[in-house]
Amino acid sequence: MMDRFLLLFSSALFTFGYFSPHFQKNPPPVALNSPLQDSLLVKKEDAAKSDSLFQLFLKGGGGAPSPNSNVARGDSTTSAKADPNHAAVTLTAKTDTAVAKKDWVPGQVDTTILKEIAAGMVRVAGGTFTMGCKEGYCDVWVLPAHTVTLTDFKIGKFLITQKQWQAIMDTNPSAFKGCPDCPVEKVSWNDIQQFIARLNQLTGKKYRLPTEAEWEFAAKGGIKSRGYKFTGATYSIGWIQENSNGRTHPVGQKSLNELGLFDMMGNVWEWCADRYGPYKAGSVKNPLGPETGNNRVIRGCGWKVTVQTCSLIMRSPQAPDMRTNDVGFRLAE
Repeated sequence: MMDRFLLLFSSALFTFGYFSPHFQKNPPPVALNSPLQDSLLVKKEDAAKSDSLFQLFLKGGGGAPSPNSNVARGDSTTSAKADPNHAAVTLTAKTDTAVAKKDWVPGQVDTTILKEIAAGMVRVAGGTFTMGCKEGYCDVWVLPAHTVTLTDFKIGKFLITQKQWQAIMDTNPSAFKGCPDCPVEKVSWNDIQQFIARLNQLTGKKYRLPTEAEWEFAAKGGIKSRGYKFTGATYSIGWIQENSNGRTHPVGQKSLNELGLFDMMGNVWEWCADRYGPYKAGSVKNPLGPETGNNRVIRGCGWKVTVQTCSLIMRSPQAPDMRTNDVGFRLAE
């Protein structure tokens, strides 16, 4: 069945002149329109194999969906129709998880930004640590303290900045614009998945958000930890309510931790991959968080949190579509 589909697809490409010099030099786009009026332009061959990015399964003969056919994309459904003039496909998305940058093609992204992001990834040696609160007053959401073992991973030395987001997404949603090296904020968990998908397409890497356990282990210094508690963040560690002047600040200006990571406390809260839920007792390895739940985890405090409140074990729930001016993220790999 697949062989027959590929044969039909190849025939259609020849019919539409895909292998002509003009077509190869100026490939027609596929436009993916979201309710936010954004669109993604990709080559036709990328659309045909786009399960790696949008999980599209093209239906209908000739390599393009027949008019008004359905295209499955993740847990959403889109309507699709063929464009006879360009042998391309026009997709109309019905979900905001399809947010994509307007008129974007991979070749237009500044490779300096891609190299900057890659160079900022710090390898964290795996190890075992106690996650959660084990002494003093403990909020119920950081109990029980439990043993976690992690394998090696990488995490960003810096928060993703407005400049980096702009380069990949061609937009800057941040409230505190005019500061390219400040952390990007007002980005939802869902928005970040689009950023990561696009970044991975550009680089061939497997960037992602850190798990909550990875975040806490890295924030505490990993196996290089000197046991600093940082309960009650000092001004030298992060931008918090008392010293932030009511806004974010450029990344990397405060003291780094034992792993060489900046802004693990303060400036902005940081999205994690996990759903939010109570901790479970017992030892676990490479935990991924609860399997169900509506909210995602944010960690690290932000510029609105007071010095008495901010700590490395502090955690909070956030709806995955929520965008606020004190929540950003860093990458893991």
